[in-house]
Amino acid sequence: MRNKRRTDEEWLSLIQECRSRRFSDRVWCEQNEVPINTFYNTVTRLRKKSCMVPEEVSPTLDGLHEIVLLSITGESHA
Repeated sequence: MRNKRRTDEEWLSLIQECRSRRFSDRVWCEQNEVPINTFYNTVTRLRKKSCMVPEEVSPTLDGLHEIVLLSITGESHA
């Protein structure tokens, strides 16, 4: 069964939501069950209509921060 068709306004809202998060477009689409090809095709179509579509924000490890344990010693390695 196909998803219902969304209006341009609905798509702009979804794209804005996606781009305001710190996730990649791909991760956001997976989480929201939006086909990535449909998402990018819609972005392109809306831009051709001169709609203001926000740019993709650089994701931080797909929205996650990695914590790395560092060991600091007093010895010099020079």
